[in-house]
Amino acid sequence: QAQIAAAGEARAIFTAGNHDWGLRGAKGFDRVAAQQAFLSQQGPRVQMLPAGGCGGPEVVDFGPHLRIVFIDVIGFGHAELYTDIHARACPDEPNPIVAYRRFVRLLDETGGKHVVLSTHHPLITAGPHGGHYTWKQHLFPLTDFWPWAWLPLPIIGSAYPLSRQLGVTTTDVVNADYTAYVNAIYRAATPRAPVLVAAGHEHSLQVHRDAVGMFYAVSGAGSTGKINRVEPMDTVLMAEAKPGYMRLDVYAKGALELEAIAVEHEGTRSA
Repeated sequence: QAQIAAAGEARAIFTAGNHDWGLRGAKGFDRVAAQQAFLSQQGPRVQMLPAGGCGGPEVVDFGPHLRIVFIDVIGFGHAELYTDIHARACPDEPNPIVAYRRFVRLLDETGGKHVVLSTHHPLITAGPHGGHYTWKQHLFPLTDFWPWAWLPLPIIGSAYPLSRQLGVTTTDVVNADYTAYVNAIYRAATPRAPVLVAAGHEHSLQVHRDAVGMFYAVSGAGSTGKINRVEPMDTVLMAEAKPGYMRLDVYAKGALELEAIAVEHEGTRSA
C-alpha cells in the first residue's frame, strides 16, 4: 500500500492498531516508532497518524467539506502509556485529559466540515471482536482460526467464546478498557460530528447506522487469507465476510457517499 502511494499521486495515511503495537508499554512504543520510521522513508505522500506511539487526536482537512480526525486507540487515553518516552515523543499530549479535551474541541469546532473519525478499533462490530458467537463456536471453536478444523469439542469448546464474551481479550468491545474508550467517544460526539467512524480490526466489510444516525464503516479485510464471519445486528446496513475495502466520495457541494467494494473471484462488486 505504501509503495503504491509513493509511486503514484495518492496520499496514504496509516494508523497503528493492536498488531502494530504488539504490546503496550515501551516495547510496543518502539515497534510503532520503527513502523513510522519505515513509512517516512517511502516518500512525502506516506505518513503515520497519529505519529508513532502518540494517541492523537491528529487532524487532516481535505478540501472545504471534509475533516478526518485520527486516533490511535492504544496510545489514546491509557494513562500507563504517558511515560517519559511518550512525553518526549508527544509533547502536545502530556496526559490523557489534555488529549481528550483536544478531541472534544475538534468535534465541536468543525468549521462546517463533515467530520470522520478514523481509528483502528471500531465502536460497533458484527464480528468476533463484538462478542458475537453462535453454537458453532461453542461446538467447533477451532473453525474461528482454521475454517477447515471441524473438530467437535463439546463443553470444553465453550471456554473460548465465553472468555471472549466476558471481556478477557483487550481487543474486544466488551473488554473494560475498550468499553471505556467507546463511551469516551460517545461522550465527545455532537449531533453533527462525527458523521462517520471509519475503522478496521475485523477481517470483513461492515456498514452500520445507529439510532442517532451516526454511520460506521468497518473495513479490515485487505487479504483473502483471513476473513472473519459476521453476525446479525440491528445496526447493520451491510455486512459481508469478504475481502475488500471502503471508499468515501466527497462531492463538490459537500455531499458524502460511502461505497463498500467486495473482492470476489470474478472481480469486484460494490454496495
